[in-house]
Amino acid sequence: MTTFKMRLAACAMIAACATPAHSEGGDAGQVSWSSGVSSFSEALCGFSGDDFVMSARSQGVRLRLGFKGEGTLDSVNFADISSVDLSFRDEHVLSGHRYARYSLMGEMGEIDANPENATGALTLRPGSAEALDARPDGLQISYAVECTGEIF
Repeated sequence: MTTFKMRLAACAMIAACATPAHSEGGDAGQVSWSSGVSSFSEALCGFSGDDFVMSARSQGVRLRLGFKGEGTLDSVNFADISSVDLSFRDEHVLSGHRYARYSLMGEMGEIDANPENATGALTLRPGSAEALDARPDGLQISYAVECTGEIF
């Protein structure tokens, strides 16, 4: 088992024993935009198919970062993010809003990432009717994600 997987497994075991799965704490990073900020209660990281994914969430907010790969850490270029998706749901004031950006759309903003964390800033495009009505020019975000568990 790689050092990365061993550390993620240890973090997941410690987190499972020490805190509830959806704690209110913000130890997994945060996302901010012009009218708000949300601290993540968890961030699951790992492979979804061949691509590496970081999926962070808090109450009503989910941020998903995608990196193209071929199923191994060596195949992933963490300096070249392929997708960013931010969605709001449940009781959040922006429930129903979704914003996204994909590398085929052009510039993906600032990124500093590795298998354990990522930080960046970029402008997302509206990805739902609610988002288009509220912010037709998109949403500028900055984010920091700290992996707290592994995607299984």
